[in-house]
Amino acid sequence: MVKKRKVKSILGEAAMLGVCVIFFIPFYYLLVNTFKPAREATVSPLSLPIQSFTLDLYKEALHTINFWSSFGNSILITEVSVVIIISIGSMASYAISRRKNRLTQFLFFYFLVGFMVPVQTTLIPLFNLMSSLKLQNS
Repeated sequence: MVKKRKVKSILGEAAMLGVCVIFFIPFYYLLVNTFKPAREATVSPLSLPIQSFTLDLYKEALHTINFWSSFGNSILITEVSVVIIISIGSMASYAISRRKNRLTQFLFFYFLVGFMVPVQTTLIPLFNLMSSLKLQNS
C-alpha cells in the first residue's frame, strides 16, 4: 500500500515537472533571444548568447517607446485607482456587513460573483463590444 502511494506520488511529481518544463520553454526562448542579435536568434534560437551577448535590443526598446514616461503614467494611474478602490470599497463593505436586508445580500453576492469570474473570460466580449462601437484605435 505504501509503495503504491509512493510510486503514484513520484509519477505525479514527474508529470508536474514535465508540465513545468513545457511551460518554461517559451519564457526561456524569449529571455535568451533578447540578448542576441536578430541573425543569431534565427540561426540558433535556444542557445545561450555566449559569443555575442548584447543589450542593444533593450536600449532600442527604451528609446523608441519612451519607456520611463509610460512607466510613470502607469504608476500614477495605478496609485490613484488603488486609493479610490480602497476608499470606496471599504465604505461599501462596511455598509454591506452591518446591514442585513435583501439589497445588501444581493450586493454581497453580486460582488462575490464578480470576484469569482476571471477577467480573462470577459476579454473577448469586451473586444467585440469595442469593435462594434468603433472604439478601437481611436
